[in-house]
Amino acid sequence: MTFSMNHFGNNGSLGNQMFQYAFLKSMSVKHSVPFCIPPNEIFGKYYYQKLFSNIDECFDFVVCRAVTNMTEFKEWVQEKFNNEHKNTLNNGILYLKGGDLSDELRNISYAQYDISDFFGEQFFETKKVIYIGF
Repeated sequence: MTFSMNHFGNNGSLGNQMFQYAFLKSMSVKHSVPFCIPPNEIFGKYYYQKLFSNIDECFDFVVCRAVTNMTEFKEWVQEKFNNEHKNTLNNGILYLKGGDLSDELRNISYAQYDISDFFGEQFFETKKVIYIGF
């Protein structure tokens, strides 16, 4: 297993980038696994599809920010969940998205958590965490 982030602080400040790096490094040390930060130019929709297809482990949650539409993302990760549920929420996807999601989530059962309920900054007004249980 390897911990990875696609890039640091896309919309953040240097302090945020330093926090992300420290978190990634500390998690990799805590779990005795390597970490990597691939160069930005290799990322895109098909990078993530390939990444998920090469992961053999199963997880309680797959946490991701918007990389493609939800129907396609569900197909990529549907076999990546543990069968045993040990948390308040059943195992599933936690997906950070912004904007109007009604068309994308039309035929999907989900719960929506508005980030603006927790943070008052204007940036978070349209941001949501979408939970889809498996």
